Amino acid sequence: MRFDAAQYPNSMILTVSLNSALQKVLVFDDYIEGQVLRTSEFHQCASGKGVNAARAVKNLGGEAVCCGFAGGMNGALLKTLLKQEDLKEALTETETNTRVCVTVVNKKTNLNTELIEPSGKVIAAEVKKFRSTFTKQLKKTKLVALAGTLPPGCPENIYTELTAEALKVGVPVCADICGPAILKSFKGKPKPFLVKMNNHEFKETFGERALKNVIAELLASGIGIFAVTFGKDGMVAASKEGIFLAIPPKLVPVNAIGAGDSLLGGFCRAIESGCGLEGIIRAGTGAAAASALTLLPAHFSRESASDCSDKTGIKKV
Repeated sequence: MRFDAAQYPNSMILTVSLNSALQKVLVFDDYIEGQVLRTSEFHQCASGKGVNAARAVKNLGGEAVCCGFAGGMNGALLKTLLKQEDLKEALTETETNTRVCVTVVNKKTNLNTELIEPSGKVIAAEVKKFRSTFTKQLKKTKLVALAGTLPPGCPENIYTELTAEALKVGVPVCADICGPAILKSFKGKPKPFLVKMNNHEFKETFGERALKNVIAELLASGIGIFAVTFGKDGMVAASKEGIFLAIPPKLVPVNAIGAGDSLLGGFCRAIESGCGLEGIIRAGTGAAAASALTLLPAHFSRESASDCSDKTGIKKV
């Protein structure tokens, strides 16, 4: 299935990040648990799946706006960091403080540990304000990207409702979702153009069902493209064009956090450009691989993504 870009005159990709975060990265030459640890490097940036996907879109030459929630001192800093990156946002302010995610990098072992704070609760009035903002942003949107888990207080069916609202005004949706969210989307009438998840999320959602059977069922339901990632082992993506296996270039990752979000951003950028499935796969894999070579999520260059994309192997299976 190919996205007909000519039908959509707007240029913006709207990335929805209902669980945004302030991302901190602590780098250690080595460490032993149970001792006082002093970091050799410290970095921070705005994050969350939608934010990282928006950054990837921008790095690949596109235009994106982050839509979702941000609150408290952390939310204020998140907005400041977005402004410093020249990343556009339409975030709804919340009473609860935006969560912090910390990546601990051990340079000696080349292992990273991710520490994630629990999400604060959003209230009904904040959800209503977000929905109003989302509706306004749709008027200038070519493509919507939905990604991530939901904070407490968010209706479980909100992704299904956002998809329906976008499709009602002719805006396709790409979704990085799993569990109840994808099952509701799968069973509901409005369908995302693309759905992606990693292999762990696939098992959590579909259990031990065979991938090929799930692919057949999802495509028959009206989902245009379905993709499952397997980390360094690549990705399986399918549409009516067939089932393809993508093998990323061999590399030594610096920080894989945000690679999946960058893949979503790469997908969106290629879809926006009217690429077919193979081009979408190549763009997404290139962005994901390039992001894994950076300390901060999705902080890759367009040249690095292009190089990784060119080195990606793709075969029809």
